[in-house]
Amino acid sequence: MSDAATTDTTPAQAKAPATRFFGPEAFEPLDGTELRWLGMAGWLMNSRGTTLMIDGLLGGFDMPIMIDFPIAPAEVPHLDAYLATHSDADH
Repeated sequence: MSDAATTDTTPAQAKAPATRFFGPEAFEPLDGTELRWLGMAGWLMNSRGTTLMIDGLLGGFDMPIMIDFPIAPAEVPHLDAYLATHSDADH
């Protein structure tokens, strides 16, 4: 049996994809709708300039974070609404 056919059974930690950083331009009016992943369960939706953050986590989490946040809280120019779908210590 060749080495290529052997299966590694060592447990590995799942790894999130690389963070795609963005700034205040993500909040500007658009012709359509755009979703940006904030990490974990968080999303930013911009639909024709109306902005909604869903379960946004941008800091202050009480557990180790395995991603870089895509935008700093101070860089968020405005939100039209914030939706929290569940209750955690972080939002």
